[in-house]
Amino acid sequence: MLKKLEEAEKALNDLSWETVRLVRNANGGLYPLNWENVKRRWKGSPGSLEFANEKDFETKLKALCDSLYDWHLYESCPKCNNGKLIPVYSFQQWTPFCGCSNFPECDFRLDREGQQF
Repeated sequence: MLKKLEEAEKALNDLSWETVRLVRNANGGLYPLNWENVKRRWKGSPGSLEFANEKDFETKLKALCDSLYDWHLYESCPKCNNGKLIPVYSFQQWTPFCGCSNFPECDFRLDREGQQF
């Protein structure tokens, strides 16, 4: 339990939710990322886009979401095995959740408690 809290604290220090929100807004979603669009539309403070590329951002996002929610982002979907688990924002809830990249063919989703819905 303590190790999990330490991982979450480190992940939050490496990537803030505000940065996640700004990247999402600049890209129009968190997956797939088009880093050129993110850089062109970036609305954060100058110098606050500290990531070299989308792979660096996705690595930090995976660490953040996996340490907090156990989503296993970017791994194979356990339902269809064709898609991968990606971060999704619901505009009805304004909260992140995890879903299959194969949507709507596959409707696998996990909420922040790790429950399917």
